[in-house]
Amino acid sequence: ESVIGLKESILSAQRIFKREGILNHYTEHKKLKEVNMFLFNDALLITKPHKNEKKYTLIEYINFDSTVVHTCTTENTSPEVTFRITHPNNDYILIAPSAKEKNSWLENLRSSIVHCREQAIFELSNY
Repeated sequence: ESVIGLKESILSAQRIFKREGILNHYTEHKKLKEVNMFLFNDALLITKPHKNEKKYTLIEYINFDSTVVHTCTTENTSPEVTFRITHPNNDYILIAPSAKEKNSWLENLRSSIVHCREQAIFELSNY
């Protein structure tokens, strides 16, 4: 499988794939759009399916250096299944299929964010 629009290789010796999943993105136009998310230890790819069923089109490549995730709600969604990913380039409101799935995503995202920040501190302390 490949991602169209990705400017760099997603493969690296330090990068570890953690999970993938399909969630709904609550857009600024208050519409739900299905997105495919690919979580790594240091980044998140938000994609949409391409016409070719084995490919994806990149929506956003998110590094975790200044990313925050938290529970949220909108006028049309429940906090049990809704969470927000905030970073300097964009803000994503995502709806998981269940509370269990939402909590799993939040745990995995927070773990990756903490790991990424710890790695950055370690690298700075080695200068």
